[in-house]
Amino acid sequence: MPNLNFPLMIKFSNLMDCESFMVESNQVESFLSDNCPPMSIYETLYAFRDSFGKFMGTEGTHPWSQGFPLTTPLEKFGGPELPPSIDVTWEDRFYPKAWGHPLLRETITNYYNTYYNCNITPENVMIFAGGRQGIFSVLAFLKKNVQIRIGNV
Repeated sequence: MPNLNFPLMIKFSNLMDCESFMVESNQVESFLSDNCPPMSIYETLYAFRDSFGKFMGTEGTHPWSQGFPLTTPLEKFGGPELPPSIDVTWEDRFYPKAWGHPLLRETITNYYNTYYNCNITPENVMIFAGGRQGIFSVLAFLKKNVQIRIGNV
């Protein structure tokens, strides 16, 4: 048996192969595994290129999730006029809190408590940088042998 004291990436054709490898090699399976594809910007960039024939961010592409927002008004939908400029200060240039900005969490809490007659607090609200991170986090908690509590809202 080879020495496996270094990071190792192996693709298994089925879960039984993975389980037998873990037993034979004394490796501990991470509760986050299941052959999830990497959350890599490169995966996104090349998938975008393969789909649209151009890299994300080139002229004519507007991948909103990658920091290239729409810069023209939504006239077709009767949207509001775009402001001529937006003031950005040094205070706006920090990374957001990993658990979500407190005011955003409070606003979401107030919305659900008001319109859905809930009784939640900001501690019940989690903000993610994107949908994929949120879905991955939820799936991680739904794994076998990982215990969680979900409140009835």
